Amino acid sequence: MARLKLVDLAKPPEPVEFPDGSEHVVLSLNGFAADVYTEMANGGETDVRALWRIAGLVVPSATEDQIKRLDASQVAAVLAVASGNVEKVLAEVKRTAGTAEAPDPAAPSGPSVSPSAATTDGGSAT
Repeated sequence: MARLKLVDLAKPPEPVEFPDGSEHVVLSLNGFAADVYTEMANGGETDVRALWRIAGLVVPSATEDQIKRLDASQVAAVLAVASGNVEKVLAEVKRTAGTAEAPDPAAPSGPSVSPSAATTDGGSAT
């Protein structure tokens, strides 16, 4: 029986341009990011800063400062690309409008935004 390679099933990463003009590749959601994203999409009570942590996980070439400077709609766009589900992410952003502000750069940060080496297609995480 032929072996199916998971890496062959993954869609190629998509580049995005940040407000500062830098270009970054957005990876598909990995396990940790997919768990946090799924909780948010299902109406869980997740800290809004988790969205910026997810963005850091799926855009590993961006610095922590570049991620923190993204506004809520830009983070939503990164998540839309990473999840392969633009419509659902945009609906979630509209639902939570007014509560998703960029975290204060002076506030203590959460867990590291270092990505794992392996990523999986986030389309099945919804």
